[in-house]
Amino acid sequence: MIIRLRLTVAAFIVCFACRCALPLKAQNAPAKPLTIERLYTLPWVIGTKPEQPQWSPDSRRLAFLWNDEGTSFLDVWVADVATGKPERVTSMPRPMMPAASAGNVELLEQVERAETDHGISSVVWAPDGRHLLFLLHGKLFEVEPGSQPQRIAEALQDVAAVVSAPVNEKNEGNVAVMTEGGDLWVIRFIEAPVVLQRVYAAPTNDVGAEEMHWSNDGTRIAFIEADRSRMPVRGIPNYLSDETTLVQVKRPFPGEPSELRRLGIVSARGGDVKWAALDGDPLDLIFGVSWSPDDRSLLVDRSDLYIKDRRLLTIDSDTGQCTLLLRERDPKNVTAEWWSDWAPDGKGIYFTSDRDNDYHVYYKALGDSVPTPVTSGGWAVFSSTISASARALFVVTNQGRVDAAVILRDPLAEFLAIAGASADVDVHDHVPLPCEILVKTPRWMEDPPSPLVVYRVAIHRT
Repeated sequence: MIIRLRLTVAAFIVCFACRCALPLKAQNAPAKPLTIERLYTLPWVIGTKPEQPQWSPDSRRLAFLWNDEGTSFLDVWVADVATGKPERVTSMPRPMMPAASAGNVELLEQVERAETDHGISSVVWAPDGRHLLFLLHGKLFEVEPGSQPQRIAEALQDVAAVVSAPVNEKNEGNVAVMTEGGDLWVIRFIEAPVVLQRVYAAPTNDVGAEEMHWSNDGTRIAFIEADRSRMPVRGIPNYLSDETTLVQVKRPFPGEPSELRRLGIVSARGGDVKWAALDGDPLDLIFGVSWSPDDRSLLVDRSDLYIKDRRLLTIDSDTGQCTLLLRERDPKNVTAEWWSDWAPDGKGIYFTSDRDNDYHVYYKALGDSVPTPVTSGGWAVFSSTISASARALFVVTNQGRVDAAVILRDPLAEFLAIAGASADVDVHDHVPLPCEILVKTPRWMEDPPSPLVVYRVAIHRT
């Protein structure tokens, strides 16, 4: 561990699924020979990576998706911050894996179903901080740790995403739900019975919402609408079915129309959609949308279809009017590993750019025309996250080693490099300093599958 610029570090490892949680027989079992077949069969030799860590509203528990057997089907787990001990919350029905399948077509098909079913696809905390909401095969469930899951909002058959509104005095216990068809619904848990209201209806099968973002006060939703109506339909042969079939899909060739996108804002109580007056071509891509701390503006990261002309825009959330904040044009650009977000005080933005060769973080004040470098050097930034409560910028880079999590603190000249961590970072965003960061990494090439190792790092000024 590398300490720089007068920072002291208290670091310790929390093993959610430590070896003591594994059966003694499994711990002492002899390692299987490492073969090509072993690398590509279940259970995975490196275990199953935990997914989607979600802090509870009180920051005392962490929910995540995981499979402790090293297979593909994910269930919900919860770990208490004080103990670090993981508890399995769900055991949803899953396809059975045959013990042997060689030469039997039906059993091979059963193996395929078991290997390709990834189980629960999403988990979030409900606004009450006690229940969890999760998606399984397009259906929405609610569960309290220690109890059985219950299906909710049964009228929705094809749920694609669920997002809880931020917890505050204005939030009415709202949860936003987006269906595969592109409709937006709001579930209000505070009312009895629970109210399910559609706040945006996709006008056709080819038009609908594809992404949604709650305002900080939980009263409005910004969403991206995608219009695929002009895209040509082509037949793509499917050779994997019993008989070869021709599947009709929307698939444009270069030069043909692709999706049109626009940004809308709608109240959590429904009503008319306010459409943003975005600049440029409706074919332009949208890489990011974020609300300002006071909810008066939206930051939109936008580019042309060929990622040669990037614009960072601010949108007035009441009028929909657009203001150009920054423009980067590069006819030779071929990558778009872009990220942007508001500074905690709302007076500027942070963003990543490769304007000076490697991807680095820059700061730009709303009234200043020249961005200021925040990170620099012969290394690149992979991802960044702003923690408003900690007033900190967390940056994942390849500085020092192939994977190193670099934590950047206010003032911006101070940082700490944590060597040897993986590039998945989740920020504990609800407590005052010292803040905590979770870095998840499985151990490589172990049999049985390795435990989930979580590095918990508390950072103090001296």
